[in-house]
This record gives sequence, C-alpha cells and structure tokens, in this order.
Amino acid sequence: MNQQNYIQTVLDLYVSLPGTPVRPRRDDRYLAMKLYREGVGLLKIECALFLGCARRELQEHEEPLQPIRSLRYFVPVLEEVQHESFDAGYVRYLREKLSGLLQPKPIRKQQARAGVGVARQLRLQW
Repeated sequence: MNQQNYIQTVLDLYVSLPGTPVRPRRDDRYLAMKLYREGVGLLKIECALFLGCARRELQEHEEPLQPIRSLRYFVPVLEEVQHESFDAGYVRYLREKLSGLLQPKPIRKQQARAGVGVARQLRLQW
C-alpha cells in the first residue's frame, strides 16, 4: 500500500469513530504520515483505534464524554498494542462490539457545497 492510501485509510477509520471530528485535522494527517514512515501496520492501528474507542464508549460515565479532538488521543493505546500480539480475530470482535456506534457522520453544509462526500467505507482485507 502506498503512503497516500495508507494515510487516507487511517484518517477514514479515525473519523468513523464516535466522538471524533467529521474530518481530520492537519496534525492528524502528519501523525498518520509518521506512522507510515515508522512502518506501523494497519492492523495495529485499527486494533488501537477500536480498543481505545471501546474502552471509552462501552463504560458507564456520570458526565457526557468530551469529543476526541485528535488522532493523538489513541497514541498511548497504539503503543500498548505494539507491545502485545493481537490478531485479526480480536479486531473483528472489537469492530462487532462497536458496530452500532460506527455510523457515517452527517455532511456539513459547507462540505456539501464544496462537493465533499461522506468518508468512504473501509475495505481492509486482513
């Protein structure tokens, strides 16, 4: 997978998660580029994003959760995932647990006018 596709896949996955922005920030793109250059596999990234999201969303909270403003929120979980061995079956399990929360986000009026569509569906093959 080339760098551009890798970065776009990471960013599409990130913005599909609940509590994340509708579109990624420039800093998110730089972090995705850094992860590509470091050779971090997409399975590790997907596992870290789903694991971090599951820990956040599937617990009871007394107060509403604040939005996630950056992909950097998931860096500690990614470091944890890199030191453990998770397989594709675990990622599928996390994806299924979160399936009701992974919804396409509404298009803002400014984006609709600019011709920007909803993030494409991920088709990762593991």
